[in-house]
Amino acid sequence: MTATATRELPHVKQRNGLAAMFARTWERDAARTDTLESVFWLTGAGALSLMFAMGAPISSVGDALTTIGRATGIVAGQMMMVQLILAARIPWVERRIGHDRALLMHGQLGRMGFFAMAAHVITLVLGYGARTQTGWWDQSWSFLLHFGSDMTLSVIGFWLLLAVIGTSLAAVRAAWRYETWHVVHLLTYVSVGFAIPHQFSSGTTFAGWAGTGLATLARWYWIALWAVAVGGFLAWRIGRPLVSFFRYDLRVARVDHHADGTVSVWVRGRGLDRMKALPGQFFEWRFLTAGMWAQAHPFSLSAAPSNEYLRITVKVVGDHTEDIATLQVGTRVMVEGPLGRFRADLRQSPGMVLVGAGSGIAPIVSVLEGLDGSAPIVVMLRARTEDQIPHLDEVREMVRERGATLYLLTGRRGHGWLPEGLAARMSQLAPALAASDVYVCGPEEWAGQILDEARRCGVPEQRLHREEYVW
Repeated sequence: MTATATRELPHVKQRNGLAAMFARTWERDAARTDTLESVFWLTGAGALSLMFAMGAPISSVGDALTTIGRATGIVAGQMMMVQLILAARIPWVERRIGHDRALLMHGQLGRMGFFAMAAHVITLVLGYGARTQTGWWDQSWSFLLHFGSDMTLSVIGFWLLLAVIGTSLAAVRAAWRYETWHVVHLLTYVSVGFAIPHQFSSGTTFAGWAGTGLATLARWYWIALWAVAVGGFLAWRIGRPLVSFFRYDLRVARVDHHADGTVSVWVRGRGLDRMKALPGQFFEWRFLTAGMWAQAHPFSLSAAPSNEYLRITVKVVGDHTEDIATLQVGTRVMVEGPLGRFRADLRQSPGMVLVGAGSGIAPIVSVLEGLDGSAPIVVMLRARTEDQIPHLDEVREMVRERGATLYLLTGRRGHGWLPEGLAARMSQLAPALAASDVYVCGPEEWAGQILDEARRCGVPEQRLHREEYVW
């Protein structure tokens, strides 16, 4: 373990001023995040309120079951809308929630939404069956065959969703390649499309049959919500990458092969400052060449973005990264992003503790380059040997320029986050930890140990930052 000379802490008054500034920024960001999440819930509550205002009979078993079915259908529909918004990569949502948290919420809502949809189907079948004195089997076939093509599509969509839920189980996902799972997962959007029409043609709340002002309001309210959800998804998941493709004209400019086994790809474009990418963020990269154009993979920036170049650094560990190592200069590139909240401007305190291992070192290098050294910076890089740390010479130079402290945590794996034979608390390695935010990127188990250590040293949760690639 080695370190450069440390820099003295800034003047206390200056440090306190910086701390207050970052705290205010964090509070504003947290308030906007809370507002966004509140909107998600309130729009659903509004739809349910309209349903109850239009009448929700419970005088008989059939009526009660039908009312429950209508309510659970609205809940399931609202969850579908929020899922689309969370997966749309809309910049305002990404900045507020973060890509990893958005996708985790997307998955959680998908599971809860499935149960709401199952309850919707079951209670409506039983409720209509009780009201018409038919059995559940006959009523199921009646929904499929005699309620119009929109209802038939919704039944097909439900069975497609069952297939998606089954393939999203952890055991299945662990056995499948990401690309295979992703193709099946796209059926989710097909099932959503199949489910929308019957809400306006067969549903009681949003069909507008009553011809009253309240019925018209309910119909247009639900249309507006779906327009925002579907429109946002189409605009940012499809429209934005296409616009970026033609606007920035991204092409591979250089491919560097490093002694540590990593490969850096320099991508050149025009007017890249308009992307508003920040150090530490990542893009979904799609290289438009044979065998690669159909796949998009997330890679963090390994250098602060400039107006002309973006750089990523990847370790060659599989088929896709092996193909990246053989990319030809001039290959066109399509990206989605920038994504993620692994950004220094979201910290709550002026000091920074940057900890990275493996492929997680790349975003650490990028974040470090974006800092100015006006507050304490500690960098910890974990690898088996120094030769396995990418961009180490760059890191050393940036550490020297910023008066930061560098620890190279090399050696065999120990029982904790430090190499075998080393024992220290994070507060010992980073004396200004109490006035710092901790940024961690690396293997899941190891990163979790780092965060646990920071918590034990008294770092509050809002000052812990970790970006995960979730799928």
